[in-house]
Amino acid sequence: MELPAFERAVQLAEQFGPFLFAVLFILVITRTAHAWYQDAIRRDDPPPSAEERRTYRFYFLCSVWAGLAAMTLAIGWWLYANWCGNNVYQIAILNLRVNESISANYFSKSVPRPVVAGGTPIHDVFC
Repeated sequence: MELPAFERAVQLAEQFGPFLFAVLFILVITRTAHAWYQDAIRRDDPPPSAEERRTYRFYFLCSVWAGLAAMTLAIGWWLYANWCGNNVYQIAILNLRVNESISANYFSKSVPRPVVAGGTPIHDVFC
């Protein structure tokens, strides 16, 4: 895997968090366990023993339940993360002179302050 593709995979994992793990678990582990189980019950030479069929069925059922548990945990994580709401930080920079400004990538509001006669005009910036 090339570095940009690996970086993109890491960004997706960061963005989707536990959902990505749960979906990959269901798509890879559960499908693999199902394929093993199907191969075991359809094999003719030598025919599978009853214990072998039970074992592969057990692997498949465990992978299904583990996938459902992972998906339930991912949904619970999402609900918990979104229940808390967004964090908002407000910063006030006070007493800036007219020729001073703040370069911010976020919303900012400049509020002029009342000026005393003969004084230097100042303003406040709220980011």
